[in-house]
Amino acid sequence: MPIHAESQLERLRYGAQSWSEVMRDNAQLLEDTLLQLSNLLDIEITSLQDGDILWYNSISGKFENVAYTTVFSTTTTSSTTTTTSPP
Repeated sequence: MPIHAESQLERLRYGAQSWSEVMRDNAQLLEDTLLQLSNLLDIEITSLQDGDILWYNSISGKFENVAYTTVFSTTTTSSTTTTTSPP
């Protein structure tokens, strides 16, 4: 299967037989990369959860992991979905 050049993640094709192995390998690669990021001095990662993103905290001067929903809110009505980002 093709590998994404920048991320080194393996791309999945619809209906691929080995999709679970590819997902497991990609998840491991992402976890290893996040662990490397946590060793940098300007990044503070605590209690990492699915869906977390890195967000810069100007008070601490560090990037911190926060839940996506803490930063962005999504409102869905019967006909539209609106995603609101912080100011």
